[in-house]
Amino acid sequence: MILTFGSLANSTPYLGGILLVIVLAWLAAARSLVTQFTALRREEEIEKEMERTSVKIPVVSSNEGGDDNKSLGSSTETSYPTNS
Repeated sequence: MILTFGSLANSTPYLGGILLVIVLAWLAAARSLVTQFTALRREEEIEKEMERTSVKIPVVSSNEGGDDNKSLGSSTETSYPTNS
């Protein structure tokens, strides 16, 4: 720009304008990141709250190998579903 405008003093206003555009773009990007980060944190907090308040329902499964309950032994198992 110095070669185009002849001296540093003549190119200073244009350099200032370019710097202003860069700073404003940087501020806009930072503001955008703040809104995205805040939304993500809210989603995580809602998921944690739902996990804390969720009711664990037992799931009973049994072997279907035979008709006689004595042959099954301990055929029922209680397990709790997990959120993956």
